[in-house]
Amino acid sequence: MAISSGTRTPASWQDSAKVREAFMSGDSPADFPEEHYEADWTGRFTLEQLNATGRRGMGLD
Repeated sequence: MAISSGTRTPASWQDSAKVREAFMSGDSPADFPEEHYEADWTGRFTLEQLNATGRRGMGLD
């Protein structure tokens, strides 16, 4: 499990934005190997499926 942003600091907001962009495109986040294997997965998890904690972690709420 990776928790990219634990506090609400400028650095964590920047990290959340990068993680969010990678999540939305299916790319691997910067702190993982560049596999990008989810980019073409049918039925992969989407932003709309995130609960309140997930949305907050992605910097959406």
